[in-house]
Amino acid sequence: MKNVFFIQKLLFFFMMMLSILFSASSNSFLGIWMGLEMNLSAIIPIFLMNQNGKTEKSVLIFFLIQSISSIFMFLSFFMSMALFNLMKMLYTIMFLSIFLKMGMFPFYFWVPKVMEGLSWMNCFLLSTVQKIIPLLLIFTLNMNKLIIFLSVFNMIICSMNGINQFSLRKIMTFSSLNHLSIMILTIFFSKKLLKLYFVVYSIMTFMAMFFFKKKNMNYIFQSFFFNMSKISIFLLLVLMLSMSGTPPFIGFFPKMMIVLKALEMNLFISVNMILLSNVMTTFFYLRICFSSLFLKSSFMKTTNFYKKDEEGIFILLTLISPFILMF
Repeated sequence: MKNVFFIQKLLFFFMMMLSILFSASSNSFLGIWMGLEMNLSAIIPIFLMNQNGKTEKSVLIFFLIQSISSIFMFLSFFMSMALFNLMKMLYTIMFLSIFLKMGMFPFYFWVPKVMEGLSWMNCFLLSTVQKIIPLLLIFTLNMNKLIIFLSVFNMIICSMNGINQFSLRKIMTFSSLNHLSIMILTIFFSKKLLKLYFVVYSIMTFMAMFFFKKKNMNYIFQSFFFNMSKISIFLLLVLMLSMSGTPPFIGFFPKMMIVLKALEMNLFISVNMILLSNVMTTFFYLRICFSSLFLKSSFMKTTNFYKKDEEGIFILLTLISPFILMF
């Protein structure tokens, strides 16, 4: 039974990857839209395979939001072919439907509710793989000012919302939306930088969510933080510093290159907003580490507890990845 379950999941994952390749190789909006719908039909069964008490509600919300955004996107595309006088308004509707599909401002309200009911690996798929095709769609839209304005606003709103959260899934949700805003801004600077930033972000997100899954962590303050060894706490600190873009970790280099490229294009307001949001996200990243670090230090004074960990490979990858990136 387990083998059948694994094969089914593998087939749906292969279908999801195939839909991304189909959209990336398509030279028309209709082809990209078809790949987007194939992607949706593949990701929902993957979400339902690892169920908990909130999964069905989360998947239902996700399906309804994706369906509504797909309908508006499809209608605006075909109406723009007939109503040339309303082309600008229809393009705006198409653009907003893409933002609804990604969960960007002003439609970010559904993403934390969906993430809260998914497993950590499904949260990783929703935060990374599901963003590829919408980013391809943004390439085709010529609405630079509106995209930059909403992306910058989304960056600030998500950074502020993440500060007062205690659920790790919600913190990672607002972190994902903040990184997504930076990736959308990067579209106008350099496609190579966008690819680099997306790969680095995906690596960091996978390592963080895999760590949370292994340690069964769901909230900042939990009793089983005491069962974490010093190696685990060090790994968590390195991961959070990397995601916040602190030098010399891997997350710093692509963010630094984006800031320098934006300064070359005289986008000073966007640079200031990126730096401001980075300060706020760094606060709630370090909040995750300091709670476990201080509790662990006080606990270790009275207990000779030690638990052997098997995450040494992740520590090694996190430490050497900046040097690999520089080369």
